[in-house]
Amino acid sequence: MEWCIRMNIFMLSSDPKTCAEMHSDRHVIKMILESAQMICTTHHLHPAKNIDYEIPYKKTHENHPCTKWVRQSLTNYEYLKSLMGYLNYEYRKRYNKNVNHKSFEAVRYLPAPDIEDDGWTRPALAMPDEYKISDDYECCYRTYYAFGKTKLLNYTRSVEPAFIADFQNDQTIIQILKDEGHDFNQ
Repeated sequence: MEWCIRMNIFMLSSDPKTCAEMHSDRHVIKMILESAQMICTTHHLHPAKNIDYEIPYKKTHENHPCTKWVRQSLTNYEYLKSLMGYLNYEYRKRYNKNVNHKSFEAVRYLPAPDIEDDGWTRPALAMPDEYKISDDYECCYRTYYAFGKTKLLNYTRSVEPAFIADFQNDQTIIQILKDEGHDFNQ
């Protein structure tokens, strides 16, 4: 495997505002930086035409499935940029900040990269296989979050998403994970 799961876009909802609200406190911060890195990598590989501009971060994780997904279509890129804006809002709310996250500010005004707009494409599933329990990417990411990220699920000045308890009590999901060898004691 030439990519590492440590970078991700937690696709907990296809609506970027709802998706950001569902992110845990730790991911609200972390995912702003990772989003900025994927956005900048897209610009390094497909810079906007006829515009001279600085790309604030170096190219990184170019072959990671999520980074590839971002540059597959302008709609995907715009989704990530929108998600990043809502994550920034959550960052300010949860951590009582009166300034934007530095990574959000760094990429906020970048022009659109030179990539085709092929509409929304199916997001990459950057997670261990045991959580890929469905063809529905939201279901897979919610399962990954509810069972694979339990130690990170804190929601300051916010409410834990209902899906977490729902999934953790869903006997069908629990049985699928048991069949896949999930360690519930981690």
